[in-house]
Amino acid sequence: IISTAAGVLVTRAGAETDFGKSLTGQILFQPRALGIASAVLFALALVPGLPKISFFMLSGITGSLAYLLMRTSPAQAETEEGEEKKPSPESEVEEVERMLDMDIMELNIGYNLVPLVDVRQNGVLLERIKMIRRRCARELGIIVPLIRIRDDMSLPPNGYSIMIKENVVAKGEVMLNRYLAMETGRVTEKIEGIPTTEPTNNIPALWIREKDKERAQMAGYMVVDPVTVIATHLMETINKHAHELLTRQDVRRLLDRLSERYPALVDELIPNLLSLGTVQKVLQNLLREGVPIRDLITILETLSDHAQTTKDPMLLTEFVRRALSRTICKELVDEDGTLKVLTLSPEVERNIADAIQDRDGTMYLALDPEVARKIVNGIATAITEMGQLQVQPVILCAEPLVRPFLRQLVERFIPGLVVLSYEEIPPEMEVKPLGVVNIEGTD
Repeated sequence: IISTAAGVLVTRAGAETDFGKSLTGQILFQPRALGIASAVLFALALVPGLPKISFFMLSGITGSLAYLLMRTSPAQAETEEGEEKKPSPESEVEEVERMLDMDIMELNIGYNLVPLVDVRQNGVLLERIKMIRRRCARELGIIVPLIRIRDDMSLPPNGYSIMIKENVVAKGEVMLNRYLAMETGRVTEKIEGIPTTEPTNNIPALWIREKDKERAQMAGYMVVDPVTVIATHLMETINKHAHELLTRQDVRRLLDRLSERYPALVDELIPNLLSLGTVQKVLQNLLREGVPIRDLITILETLSDHAQTTKDPMLLTEFVRRALSRTICKELVDEDGTLKVLTLSPEVERNIADAIQDRDGTMYLALDPEVARKIVNGIATAITEMGQLQVQPVILCAEPLVRPFLRQLVERFIPGLVVLSYEEIPPEMEVKPLGVVNIEGTD
């Protein structure tokens, strides 16, 4: 006992705290040790020849103390843990600031669709999204931001929604254990299934069982799996809203990458001739009408050539479109390389041209609402007649300045309509008019 006591004193000699307080703390904060001591004392009380009453009393005292400490320790531990977890003011500020961050693009899914993104359940949607981002870079020339995927309990179990800057821009539903069979107009046999509508193009479709997949394909249906339905809808949404996804920071990254190979081209244009914001607006105008911006060399060279003449993004866009004429028209020609179009009557072009106003260097269309309605209805009628030929409708303007304003006029009523001017058609391309657009009520 004397040796043990001496050892304790020697080991605690260098401690800064008081020995008595330290020893008391170690004993009282170790209820397990007191419990073991109580058991040992109880065992000693049973040894013949030793004072039983004394050892029983000591065993009872240490046992009771151990029990009381064990009951109070969890509460104390919770208090200490709560104090440790209590965030500091700095961390609270950081957490609040993180709440200000906004995801540019999101895909929210119902709880039944979670397996599509779980690789442990052979979910392949994440891989398809990676392919979509690569495809957009290759075809559109833009860097699609990371798409955050979340499970959303407010959605139907089989539903999904696509959001841009926290606003829903598209949504749909899929069925996990079925395939989507879409009508193609060449169906020879009706297949049993759950009627629905394909979300991307609003085509009548059926959700069919897996065992009917081959039979549906043989009958003329186009059959796809649920992942393909979502991926196609996502790709179409990106194409439709690409101009909203292109930020100034994205443009800066594209230009920085281009300047590594063509430094003189970028340095001449920005900031000497045009601001970064003006270049962004031109690129957004191109994307809004489905024109890829991958050929940045041609785009920047054209902007440099005309930046001293005008700073108007709309006019600069028209110059760039002419330089990209082959890129624009190659997707519009038929198998024979012929561009089939609808032309505008002289009256339609004259009404639009006369309504173009210029105020403080900004051009806008001040067209009478009734005349605008008749022009839109005339275009819709011509497109309906053209649709019977199964040809993509293209409007051709003789006057280049009319083109952007006509496009603005019909964009809300006939989204996706292609409007070209004669100057945007390559010299070697053959053009075949299929009809004339007149003001409604005139021949």
